[in-house]
Order: sequence, then structure tokens, then C-alpha cells
Amino acid sequence: MQSSEPGSEQRAAPPQRPPLTPEFLRERAEYERYRRQRETIERRSMVRGLILLAVVVLLGSILRAGLARVFVHGWWRSCADGGSLSVEVPSPATSEMLRGRRT
Repeated sequence: MQSSEPGSEQRAAPPQRPPLTPEFLRERAEYERYRRQRETIERRSMVRGLILLAVVVLLGSILRAGLARVFVHGWWRSCADGGSLSVEVPSPATSEMLRGRRT
């Protein structure tokens, strides 16, 4: 039977971390460089994807609305002359005609 007196039981020393070798430090620095490069590549591809998505959405909405509604005839002339783009609000009769209903 073992005695329960303090100090009679021998315990192992807590584990010690081995000293870092130059090879390990070099590999860790190399891995960090690799990881930073991969993060940069991933970030660029995410930005490219978001820009591509924005262009697709823009083109889809332009096609859905119709080019004639998005780029009103003569819009570039008013910008080239230094004038501002003014929007005319159609009268109710004009809007009814545009919809195909004549009064």
C-alpha cells in the first residue's frame, strides 16, 4: 500500500517546449510568406468577382429596361454642351399614350 503522506509521491516535471531550431524558424517564415500571397490572390479574385457581378447586374437591368429608356435620344448632346440633364415629367395624357391607352 502506498502512503498518503505529502512529498512521498513523485511526479513528472511539466513538459518543456523544445528550443526552436533555425530550420523551423525558416519554415515558419516561408509559410507566412506563402499565406500572405494566397490571401492577396484570394482578395483580388473576390474583388474581380464582385465587379463582374456588378457589371452583369447593370447589363441585365439595362436590357430589361430597354436601351431607349436608359439612354434617351440626345442625352450626350446636352452633356457635351455643358447643359445639365433635365428630366421632363410627362403629363397624364402623354403617359397614357405611352402605355398604349388613348383618351
